Amino acid sequence: MVAVNAALHHWVHAVHSALSQGVRAIADAHRRDFYEIEIGNRWFYIHVAERIERVFVITAGNSPILTPQTEILSAAVAQ
Repeated sequence: MVAVNAALHHWVHAVHSALSQGVRAIADAHRRDFYEIEIGNRWFYIHVAERIERVFVITAGNSPILTPQTEILSAAVAQ
């Protein structure tokens, strides 16, 4: 799990835990393997790079409301 911005580093554990348990996600229609997820009252944009077994936390913000079209995302993540 990697935060691409040092300011997001403190969210890495929360994102890792959510992915380990399974979390609702919206796939980005324009970018393969990029997702929006919601944890508590925070929204995250992540990239799941399965080939190198890494998840990148790209950005975060206040939670938008996820739509019913979400899917469950659970990723095997490396430290």
